[in-house]
Formats: sequence, structure tokens, C-alpha cells
Amino acid sequence: MAAKKSAAKKKVRVLAHFDYLINIVKDSAGKKYVQIVGKNGGTIRGKGGEWVRFSCGRDVQGFKIVCTVLPDNGQDTAEEAWPFDGDKPEARKWLSTFSRKLINPAKGAPLLIFKYTILVDNAEPADPPIIIDKW
Repeated sequence: MAAKKSAAKKKVRVLAHFDYLINIVKDSAGKKYVQIVGKNGGTIRGKGGEWVRFSCGRDVQGFKIVCTVLPDNGQDTAEEAWPFDGDKPEARKWLSTFSRKLINPAKGAPLLIFKYTILVDNAEPADPPIIIDKW
């Protein structure tokens, strides 16, 4: 009779396709740009509660993330907003990784659309959208 193995199951958080790497690329003139490597070039479309993670690539020492509501046509400026659970990181703090869940839209709320900007020293930022669908 074979002995049963009792192994403790390790809890692993699966991030699916919202797992991104922050890199720097140069154009032919040597100008540096932030590149978000992952599904859809960093455009996020998911449901509230899904995990999103950003990590530094090999040439990136740290990054900052700033989020706004995507402005309507004719609106001059976008309002700052936070599409993730928990508090925003400190504005002066550079991050090596960022891992949070998308917020859940309020019951009856329309589709939520944000723009997030990834800032890296001495590089043009990247600013794709985040679209959060209703459950």
C-alpha cells in the first residue's frame, strides 16, 4: 500500500496577462522612451479585482506611476484618479515593483476609463489606458 504524501500546497498568485516589464528603448537619434512590455503594449482591460504588476527591466532603476481619469473630448485637463486598491505610492518614491488589484466599479456605474503614466528618469513617459469593465 502506497503511503499518502501530505504536501502543503503553496499559494501562488497568478497575474494572468496583466504582468508588465518596464524597459527603456532608444530611437535612431538616441532619445530614450519608456517601453511597457507585456500584453497589448500596456493597455489594460480587465474586471475589478484583477491583479496588475509592473517590474523594472534591466536598464530601469526605478519608476513612478501616475493615474488620471481619461479626459472627455473638449476637456482641457485630466483629473487625477487612482484605479487600484489601496493608497497611491508616495510621489517622491521610485518603485522597483508595483502590484495591486484594479478597483471594483460601484454597482450600476458605467465602464471606468483611466490613463496611467509610467515615468522613468531621463526618458519620455509611456501613457496607455486602463479600462475596467463591470462584473
